[in-house]
Amino acid sequence: MCEGDPELLFCENETNSRRLYGTNAVGFFKDGISDYVVGGDLAAVNPDRLGTKAAALYRLTLPAEGLRRRLAPGTPGLADFDAAMRQRRTEANEFYDALQRDIADPDTKLVQRQAARRHAVVEAALLLRHPRVGTRRSAANPNRRGREGRDATATGCT
Repeated sequence: MCEGDPELLFCENETNSRRLYGTNAVGFFKDGISDYVVGGDLAAVNPDRLGTKAAALYRLTLPAEGLRRRLAPGTPGLADFDAAMRQRRTEANEFYDALQRDIADPDTKLVQRQAARRHAVVEAALLLRHPRVGTRRSAANPNRRGREGRDATATGCT
């Protein structure tokens, strides 16, 4: 769920072999969202709004306080956004305190945390419920829902 009325863009998380290898491949490749937003290529994203990669495109001037996004299905809007963010920050701090207890250098701790955050943003985007975008389930763990079934909460869409 995103505030406002963004344009939803979809493509596949497949390498653009046409661009990379010069083949005659046809499709909505992983660089389609960038091609659409940056290059203005309207044919780069799937007009049927299907795909394994998705983005919410906002055309606006950002207010100083930013935008609020909740990227989990079935969540109760944004009324409890601030409380949810505080809770997630507390959980993250507890996690990293335990994970990094043997690391003395604050710069090393920061680099590790930043790398994990970038990975988490991508993972949170996969939680979008769409016929072909969403939680991964396997025979070994058919009830798996993202990170232990919790809502993914973020302050922006990437």
